[in-house]
Amino acid sequence: MLIGPVLLDVWQTILDIVIILVALTSFIALALIAVLILEVIGLVRQVRGEIRPLIDQAQQTVRTVQGTTEFVSAGLLKPAIQTASIAAGVARTISVLRSGVIRPRGTSSESRE
Repeated sequence: MLIGPVLLDVWQTILDIVIILVALTSFIALALIAVLILEVIGLVRQVRGEIRPLIDQAQQTVRTVQGTTEFVSAGLLKPAIQTASIAAGVARTISVLRSGVIRPRGTSSESRE
């Protein structure tokens, strides 16, 4: 009969030790999760600090490209287009005059006679 109560006390002691070990493991896991959260927060801050200058630099580049395209459009393309259109108009006028659509007055009266 002594074996029963002694064995019961041993099992209760083992159960108490296991409960304590599980509680300690839970505390360690909780501490590791807290460290992980702090590391993620630090990483997010670092990434934000590095991305801001990149975004500012990209915006500056876009503004520079916009200014360059406006300069090229106003300074080179518009005058080139105007010159090409004037040249095309002059060329068309010359071709119409050469084709004989507009005939001199003397030639039309001579053809009737």
